[in-house]
Amino acid sequence: MTFTASTNGTGVAVKVDLLGFSGATGPFNYHVHDQPVPADGNCNGTLAHLDPYQRGQTPACDKTAPETCEVGDMSGKHNAIPNTNGSLSMFSLSNVECGEE
Repeated sequence: MTFTASTNGTGVAVKVDLLGFSGATGPFNYHVHDQPVPADGNCNGTLAHLDPYQRGQTPACDKTAPETCEVGDMSGKHNAIPNTNGSLSMFSLSNVECGEE
């Protein structure tokens, strides 16, 4: 995964190299979880989707109004990943709110 600042100084281009979809059918939803994958590789340790505002998954988010989506619901905001095998640039991030810890 590569993050690159846009040339106009607004937003971030995200490029993800997708591998291992051979024979799988999509489209594939993708999202950011609250925690990283733990050392034992058990994805259950990632907990729920990143959702600091506790929006939840119901009702479904509205792609035309990304503020209605969980923060980590990337496919909800930017569409699902189509059937692919290789490199795919899907979206740019801009106007992302960052809070202090």
